[in-house]
Amino acid sequence: GTQSEAVKKAYTNSLTVGMGGAFFSTIFGAMAGYGLSRFKYKVLWMGNDGLAFWFVSQRMLPPVAVVLAYLLLYRDLKLLDTQVGMGLAYVTFNLPLAVWIMRDFFAQVPREIEESAAIDGASPWRIFWRIAMPLAVPGLVASFLLSLIFNFNEYLFAIILTATKSTMFPIMLASQFTGDSIRFWILSVLALMNILPAMLISLVLERYIVQGLFAGAVKS
Repeated sequence: GTQSEAVKKAYTNSLTVGMGGAFFSTIFGAMAGYGLSRFKYKVLWMGNDGLAFWFVSQRMLPPVAVVLAYLLLYRDLKLLDTQVGMGLAYVTFNLPLAVWIMRDFFAQVPREIEESAAIDGASPWRIFWRIAMPLAVPGLVASFLLSLIFNFNEYLFAIILTATKSTMFPIMLASQFTGDSIRFWILSVLALMNILPAMLISLVLERYIVQGLFAGAVKS
């Protein structure tokens, strides 16, 4: 009925926006993390370490501090209650974490491999995509999964920036708490659906996650 259609719509929105946002935040984070691990930067008084800390400090900012700015900006850009708007919000929210994770993983990739490729004539862009990225797959998986979990469970942006067209799944979960009762039977099913995507992806990519956990453990 109406309830099942609403659940299906919200679940589809969360899957689309959550996975899309996690993908793009991971890719952009990988680019920034690679740059911070391979090149020297100087912005005002901040070097590479200062810039990396500045990135991750943005993730420490509570969402409630910026959600009003998002609301006003999205109103002017006509992005309220759209999947694109929610996706952009999730990308910017998780990008600092992705940058921090990927910087550490790229720092573990031996530079000698990239230097050998450069001597053979490979361009920096080709070295990044064909050599550095495959070697940093555990970091990419870790960044993607963390971003997906945050996206799929985010509530504040979802309730402020959406209305009817792009309702997110956490809103459906919260709607099971009514003024006089809690629909435990429906809540249990929805909670299982909520953790299912990250769980399935974790099972499929388990070997990469294990590699990430033990990365650097056998370094001499």
